[in-house]
Amino acid sequence: MSDETKELMMVMIAGIALDRAMAHEFSEAAAAFETRGATDAAAILRSRAQYHRVKALELQGRVAALADECDGSIPELFGADR
Repeated sequence: MSDETKELMMVMIAGIALDRAMAHEFSEAAAAFETRGATDAAAILRSRAQYHRVKALELQGRVAALADECDGSIPELFGADR
């Protein structure tokens, strides 16, 4: 795998981590708003959490596809055997 491809994969993997963190934060905020009775705001926050979860899954698919195009390996952040 070329250094450029490995770097691209690492950037994509970092994006996955960021999207997962954003989804978690939006979910936590939605729960807090829900307990205060702000259901409309909670619904908006839940939709943002869902958006970031989907983005993370899409990026995972792109990383896997890129790995298949190369030698089938994914950088060490996901583990050597993946």
